[in-house]
Amino acid sequence: MQQYIDNPDLLFPVKDLLLRDNFSSNNGQQQKQQKQQQQKKKIHPPLSELQELQLHIDEVDRQYSPTASGIATITRVSNSTVVATREEAVTLPLANKRTQAADIGAIRNRLHVAGLKQFNNGIAAAFHPDRVCGLQPDANITMSHGTSVEALERVRNEGTIERVTPEQLLRDRTKSCGKAFFRREQKENTDGELIDRVRFLFWPKRHNDALKSSASSYESNVHMSRASDYISAIQHEGAVVGDITSGFTHIQIPEECRAWFRFMDENGNVWQMCVLPMGLVPSCQIMEVLTLALIGSPIVCKPDFVLHGVDKRGYVDDFRIAGSKRRCLHAIDVIKHNAAELKITIKSELAFSTTPTFLGVCYNHVSKSVTISKKTLSKLPSAVPETMTAGLLYRTVARLIFCSGPLDINIGRFYFTMKHATSICNKVNRGLMDDEHVLKLPNGLRASLARWIELVHRPAFFAGRDWTARAKTPKVTLYTDASLAGWGAVLINSAGAVYVVGGQWNDSKTLKSSDISWLEARAVRYAMTAFRDIIERHKTIQLRIDNTSVVAAYDRGRGRAAAIHVEVIETIEWLREKGITVRVAYIESAKNPADCVSRNKEENGVVRQVD
Repeated sequence: MQQYIDNPDLLFPVKDLLLRDNFSSNNGQQQKQQKQQQQKKKIHPPLSELQELQLHIDEVDRQYSPTASGIATITRVSNSTVVATREEAVTLPLANKRTQAADIGAIRNRLHVAGLKQFNNGIAAAFHPDRVCGLQPDANITMSHGTSVEALERVRNEGTIERVTPEQLLRDRTKSCGKAFFRREQKENTDGELIDRVRFLFWPKRHNDALKSSASSYESNVHMSRASDYISAIQHEGAVVGDITSGFTHIQIPEECRAWFRFMDENGNVWQMCVLPMGLVPSCQIMEVLTLALIGSPIVCKPDFVLHGVDKRGYVDDFRIAGSKRRCLHAIDVIKHNAAELKITIKSELAFSTTPTFLGVCYNHVSKSVTISKKTLSKLPSAVPETMTAGLLYRTVARLIFCSGPLDINIGRFYFTMKHATSICNKVNRGLMDDEHVLKLPNGLRASLARWIELVHRPAFFAGRDWTARAKTPKVTLYTDASLAGWGAVLINSAGAVYVVGGQWNDSKTLKSSDISWLEARAVRYAMTAFRDIIERHKTIQLRIDNTSVVAAYDRGRGRAAAIHVEVIETIEWLREKGITVRVAYIESAKNPADCVSRNKEENGVVRQVD
């Protein structure tokens, strides 16, 4: 049976994919020879849409990457921004708001040992970089273009920054500087309409680079999860969603430390930050502890301060409490009390809802469905054009990946779309292509993007799903292994019975050591097929593999190499269809019981029980 990736109406079958990636096969060698002969005769066969897409990627590589190296990732979207004009910085509503300073002593009093360590490490990295990462004071200040005095005065009035006088510069010399700018963003109002506003941001690049350097003792410790990890709350009656008002401004920078956070406006005036900058590496860690302390999470709080009976989640300065209406209403009272004691300002009145929105995702607790918020969807193109800038392409794919998580869309189906985007993103990140470079999109890529955009506009329904499966301890462990001779697997069930299965590769004589990761992925698929009856009965299994590439592919839901991806995606699709939860982990070859099985001459696919 042929299988397809991306759009099945346009793209090619899996067997062709394996040949295209040059995995050893006699048939593949024959096709390669035929292609060479055709090129000599100037005869070119008609291209499929996916072949056209691959040639397009190759052409981009030739034009922009004469010395291409490294791994491309779709992460630049997190750093992209729309810089406001001078006029917008003065006229649009300002997102930065004055808030009271949080009571740091009261927060520390609620934290257990690990939570306190996380909080203190973040504070030290933020305000004492000389001690944590050896950052040496530097009195030079670079100018932040586009920052007028008129716009900055609005920010100063909210208590975010203050002007540094010439006398103060002499008395308290500058230690480090950063870039200040205004970002234009959109905010949903009470009527659900998107309105423009500006946010003042400070980017302490020198500070961040020092914290990330090998000389730094700072280690980030943040518990933020993927968007898909929050959908289990849909099982509850409803939820309470809250947001700390201008969360980062609750952390005041001590006056003696503000010289680390200075910048110069376009007129030569020097300013400094008064509150924790959003763009500082440890800021999210600090804010996470503050938010988790507010909602009484056991992740950071002592037992006496933990809020019980509800599902508690915090994400930087946003939080959500899910559970029954009675318990959620009680949680509201507790959080209000905590906010007063810790001197934390919550943006709006907390209320129980059966249709809350959290982190750009709308939850309907009545129909048990999830949709992407209007604001998030508005950032996606309504129709895929024939041409697109490089920046818009990789940002669109990055947003589609985000939307796919809570909607339970298997992004592995869009493997080549992501591969194309990461290729472009890599060129932009390394300065080999401009963000505004216009690309002509192949038909196959356009159709795949259109299909993906269509899917993320649909609701996902989760009624009847067993949400306890992920929390259950797996009672079945499956070990798999592959060698150039064959494959093997060992399964140990809940009763302690041991089953063995394996076989030889039909084309083992043509295999090379470079094929081993592909073979390891295929061994997993063969093992799942052989043990499917046992696996389907238990629903939750542990999978142990001694190949890091395959482990990473299962973690991501897609493989980097196309042939590995095909093996992994087929297994994942089957697991999703059967509602089976798998915990994948790496195991050393020396400790893998399937290692010897893959080298034995087992009868192909025949399961035997070991006494």
